[in-house]
Amino acid sequence: MDVKELLPALSLTGMAVAPKSFYEALPILTCYCFDGEHVWAFNDSVSISSPCDVPIDGAVPGELLFGAIKNARSKTIGLDLKGDTLVVKSGGSRFKFPVFRPEEIPFVFPKEVGDIKILVKLQIGAKFFSALVQCLQFSDTQSGKLNQNGVTMRLHKSLTLYSTNRVSITRMLLVPKYVGKKSMSKLPEYLILTRELCKTAIDMYKALKVKKATMSIGNDSVLLEFPGGEKLLGKFPPDHIKPLPFRKTIKSLLKYSNDDEFFEIPEGFDQSVKQASLFVSNLNSACSLVRHKKGITLSVEGDTGSMWDDHPVEAKRISEQEVEIDPRLVAKTLPFSETMAISSYWVVFKGKNYLSFVTSKKG
Repeated sequence: MDVKELLPALSLTGMAVAPKSFYEALPILTCYCFDGEHVWAFNDSVSISSPCDVPIDGAVPGELLFGAIKNARSKTIGLDLKGDTLVVKSGGSRFKFPVFRPEEIPFVFPKEVGDIKILVKLQIGAKFFSALVQCLQFSDTQSGKLNQNGVTMRLHKSLTLYSTNRVSITRMLLVPKYVGKKSMSKLPEYLILTRELCKTAIDMYKALKVKKATMSIGNDSVLLEFPGGEKLLGKFPPDHIKPLPFRKTIKSLLKYSNDDEFFEIPEGFDQSVKQASLFVSNLNSACSLVRHKKGITLSVEGDTGSMWDDHPVEAKRISEQEVEIDPRLVAKTLPFSETMAISSYWVVFKGKNYLSFVTSKKG
């Protein structure tokens, strides 16, 4: 068998292979599973499947098999199944691996990855994955709670993705492209996409270099299908873990007042953010956004230097104020302009203590 044909499938599904430390407790989680037509892996969080024409029906230790094939000296390898042992032949080398038969595995051997009752099916592409990247950056990586370190999704008139790190909140609005019939009445209003699912989906999208995919949503799981037959299946958290509704989340962060001031920033603000992000090396950096009679100034004092950049704005009433910004906000705002085709920014001062950025896409 050609190594170039087998290695991509193993590399992709290897994202879901658990570390060897799981072997004694649940050996199947550390294995590649084969059924003659597909290879897949499951790590108790996500399951990945890829077409793979390998004459094996069972599971093989993942890390050892991948290492042997990746470091093969020849361009082709031989796979010979002898009883409960898989022999891999590469040039003059021979590797032997134990094979776990389906009946030996202590839980259901998933013949069909993604066999779920579909309620809604959508077509997704670059904009969805870019939005997922932005939201995941602002999720709470320090929290062990699934409804805080992942991304919350809501399907209504628009497809909404949002997350919070308890310092700022990010929300992305997309136009959903439905495929076939949909049962919106049976779909929960808010759905939690776990951090593991989001990271794996982004990595698969980048690795496969495709333009489109489909996302099927069921009562308890979500399935992503890519054009080449690759699949990613993720479970929603248990029912007792409640999603964070957007309105309640944002109200916990922002105290609205009647003296909100909106300032449209002309072209060039994204360049200011790009320059500022170079000076933000850690959380000890000091960042601020100052509004004054002539406009708005973005200021950064970092370990590697400092910068400030003025942006004139037109407004009937401008009261002078300085608002400190979390350095993470400066460092992570830039990708919006690069990946989402942002054409303009609005800065919103909410009362005396809070501000937010509002963006507008081209077209």
